[in-house]
Amino acid sequence: RGHDGRDVNDGMGPTALVLLCTARARQARPSAPVAALVRTVDLRQACPHFEACPGCSVARRLDEPPVLERARAFFRAECGVADVPSVCGAATGWRTHAKLAVRGTAESPRIGLFKARSHDVLEIPHCAVQHPAINEGAAELARLMASARTTVYDEASGTGLVRYVQMSVERASATVQLVLVCNAPPPPAAR
Repeated sequence: RGHDGRDVNDGMGPTALVLLCTARARQARPSAPVAALVRTVDLRQACPHFEACPGCSVARRLDEPPVLERARAFFRAECGVADVPSVCGAATGWRTHAKLAVRGTAESPRIGLFKARSHDVLEIPHCAVQHPAINEGAAELARLMASARTTVYDEASGTGLVRYVQMSVERASATVQLVLVCNAPPPPAAR
């Protein structure tokens, strides 16, 4: 995802992705040398949920994602370019869209990601890569659901109202759009 939270790789190969990241950083700091635009970030230090959370697929060196080596190999082979620098946006607070599971109980709803290879929810209230408004929105939603005793989905019984939540942040205002995915019986025609 790019610095604005949009998926910059939609329909792009590694070549276009690296060029796009470089072009965006160059626009932000046109006179800076490439080396000054490159950052090394270790999310294990930035996020308290990192070791347990399946949400981050690149553990370290966010400035050197796996796709970058493929892009460098392409440029070496096809264009004779010796090195393609990696230029990245912010490593924290960039995720402006989150699809989170809702489980737990009506008295204590849990909002977060499924743990790896399970449907157990891991709450991530201090996620470093999510926009702070998503973390705040999830906490407020859990508080409101508990206050109203809103039932949460139970996979074993197929009962409970709220299954998932999707949050999207509008960056300029930090306003969160909230979409609840609720459990409901199938429509009469499908029964």
